[in-house]
Amino acid sequence: MNRRRALSREEILRMLDLDDHVEHDSDISFSPEETSSESEEETVPLPRPVVARSITSRQTLRGRGGSARRTSRNRIGARGRGSTDDNNGWLEPPNPFGLISEEDIPTYTGVSGMKVPLPTDRTPLGYFTLFVDNVVIDRFVLETNKFAKQVKEHLPDFYYLKRWNCDTGTDSTEMRKLIGILMAMGVVSKPTERSYWSTNSIMETPFFKKVMPRDRFLALFTFWHLNDNEEAPLPGSPDYDKLYKIQPFFSHLQERFSSVYYPEENMAVDESVMPWRGRVAWRQFIANKPCRYGMKLYFLCESSSGYIVKMKMYTGKDGNKREVDHGPNVVKALTEDYRNKGHTIFTDSFFTSSDLVTYMQENGTSYVGTVLKHRRGNPTDISSKDMKVAKGKTVVRQKNNVVAVRYNDRKDFMLLSSKFTAEPVDTGKTVRLTREQRQRGEEARNAVKPMLVHEYNKSMNGVDHFDQHLSYYSFNRKTVKWWKRAATHLLHMAVVQAMILFNKYEDKPKPQADFVLDLVMQLTNCGVVERQDPADPHAERQDGEILAGDDERQGNDEAAAGEVEAAAGGVEAEEPPQKRMRVKPMDFERLSHADNPHRLVPNPPTAKRMRAVRNCECCTIASGKKQTYIRRGQTSYMCKACKVPLCPDPCFSIYHSTKDYKREMRRYYSINGEEE
Repeated sequence: MNRRRALSREEILRMLDLDDHVEHDSDISFSPEETSSESEEETVPLPRPVVARSITSRQTLRGRGGSARRTSRNRIGARGRGSTDDNNGWLEPPNPFGLISEEDIPTYTGVSGMKVPLPTDRTPLGYFTLFVDNVVIDRFVLETNKFAKQVKEHLPDFYYLKRWNCDTGTDSTEMRKLIGILMAMGVVSKPTERSYWSTNSIMETPFFKKVMPRDRFLALFTFWHLNDNEEAPLPGSPDYDKLYKIQPFFSHLQERFSSVYYPEENMAVDESVMPWRGRVAWRQFIANKPCRYGMKLYFLCESSSGYIVKMKMYTGKDGNKREVDHGPNVVKALTEDYRNKGHTIFTDSFFTSSDLVTYMQENGTSYVGTVLKHRRGNPTDISSKDMKVAKGKTVVRQKNNVVAVRYNDRKDFMLLSSKFTAEPVDTGKTVRLTREQRQRGEEARNAVKPMLVHEYNKSMNGVDHFDQHLSYYSFNRKTVKWWKRAATHLLHMAVVQAMILFNKYEDKPKPQADFVLDLVMQLTNCGVVERQDPADPHAERQDGEILAGDDERQGNDEAAAGEVEAAAGGVEAEEPPQKRMRVKPMDFERLSHADNPHRLVPNPPTAKRMRAVRNCECCTIASGKKQTYIRRGQTSYMCKACKVPLCPDPCFSIYHSTKDYKREMRRYYSINGEEE
């Protein structure tokens, strides 16, 4: 039976001796005689060990605080790999702030701006189709119809097949309406999808039921697909792709984002989280993100506008292989097409390493980023945890043309830069004084920070701006399919990209809410498209297109003609037209003829009459108090699309062609516009 014994003082010192007894890292054996003699010699109290070096054969040293199971590899990694004698090649710079020659800084040779012509339709829909064009819509239609047929083969009694004709399926117009409804759901927030078609007076929104019936929307969203399931490669095959479900759409957006626009000199690399709490193998948890659970995306974006030029989705590590230099490899992959053009890349501490800064500098790209103090290759003297830096002070080291700066502002951190030094600059912001400083009569002063810190703060928040736009009016719907959440998220990204370009190149930028609403009205064919300046009387238009301001120009022309006629023949001129009325969404549907057939049908029967008679909406003209009628017209017909009672002639045509149809009817029946 093995009996435990206490280690002697010499044995413990031999195990803790890190410099002189490295050969004792192997298994240690003891003889009984040696143990008894050494244990009786001395009972001197031993100091508590701080760190244990490479104790093998599952031997551990336990103190009062618990286990001290640290290996030599962990200890070396905490201070960076490489010799501590040469400080990893870092030296004190010639001046306190570092010195980088301008000849060694790459010159920006790119041409920022649109790489394709601006859309002929300078509307939100025109910019949106730069990314989601007819190719994408046709692919959606093809795969959706194909998946519906596959469901019918395996589940012929599936509920949503009752409202689905597999022979006709869906088309591109209906697919655009589906996307428009999803966008509208992001603006109008309701608890469930079915509540958007609710007839409850509190929750009712007529827009949705006029664009598409509820069951048709649910069936279309259920069968919506982006790729063919039957051709999906099996796990373990060489061509297996975890993103197969969304790969065609993801690759298309990836190509369009980079081919439509070329970024400015400063770009930022950062991670973003696509909200998702469902089941997927590569779901991530990032504690410092607004959405802590989700699928992680890496973005390369323009620092000033937040426009995404390249992206990559993280799908976990490859098999059981250990990921080495994952962050630097992401930066290399995202910036592959933008090297040797003088760009400046800004990243955070997740990506930065001294080897990456050197690599980017050798490939004609400047680099600025925060770095973890224990990262390998850092200057060991200023990355020590024992070193304290006073607030507002900097400590600088330099290796070739790369500057390492440790700076303490609100917290202590470290940066690497191949372009900017630690020279202090005025940020233009005023330092807030404390109560004691104000009592002492101190005056406010501008904040002064190192140049690389100031430039980093200005250019690192591009991805944060894009994420901020993504957090507004998100149309992600509740689903158990991860790829549907990813697909709606990618559509939302395309909307934000289109809005960034629209506000960059149009004279009148639009807030995000107005941009999304205009895009919804155009996708669902429920809006009036302002293609040119409404004040231009010679504006060109398509056949049957109605431009905002038509009625105002028509009223002004008629008033001018009336004045000329009165001056020539003594005829009393008509009074000037009334003030222009604002076009409402109901007017959009009434005046729009595309995909909205207006036709007369009999009024629905009532309890007393098989063919009910109702007051015509157009030719029934009430007095100001709406108690008596100047003219009252009754009809037994109604418009099927508008659900409004109308006389066949001329009310039906006037109602669907004139904005202020009441004024037109007064003119038609020669009724004075002045109400009694």
